[in-house]
Amino acid sequence: MSYNLVMGLFCIAVGLGTLAARIFGWKALLSKKEPMERYFGPRAGNVIHFISYTIVPLVIAAIFLNREIDVP
Repeated sequence: MSYNLVMGLFCIAVGLGTLAARIFGWKALLSKKEPMERYFGPRAGNVIHFISYTIVPLVIAAIFLNREIDVP
């Protein structure tokens, strides 16, 4: 397995794991969400947490997997 494939799969696991934790209410996996909500406010903290721990890993995974597949 190449580095790009391993990192792409890892980033997908992180992004989807965080998304599943949000959907199913697994508070143990969302330990940084509460401090972010206290610091930035409930709405902004939630949005920042969602973007940084769900969206960004999925975008990075797409970049790694694109390099692996070598699509022009």
